[in-house]
Amino acid sequence: MAALGSDVQSTSVELVSVIERMKERKTWLDEQISTEEAEQERVLAEMRSMQARLALLKESLAKKHAVRAELERTITETYSAFKNILDASKKLLSTAKEESSALKAQID
Repeated sequence: MAALGSDVQSTSVELVSVIERMKERKTWLDEQISTEEAEQERVLAEMRSMQARLALLKESLAKKHAVRAELERTITETYSAFKNILDASKKLLSTAKEESSALKAQID
């Protein structure tokens, strides 16, 4: 019976030791989990901030692309109108020179 009591006591001591090691591992894991959860929250906050910044950039770019397209259209229209005026001015100058030459020829 003494051997049984000794065996029970030895097993109990070893069991308590195993339980203590498992508790230490659990404590270590709790610390690791806490650290990683904090990091996860920081990363999520950064992502939200970056998503907000990205949305602002997209909006800004869309407006600037629209303005650029309008400027390009205005430049094209203005250049075309200027070219028409230039062509009409050249035609007017040519006509004026012809008329002037014709009138000069009538005088001479």
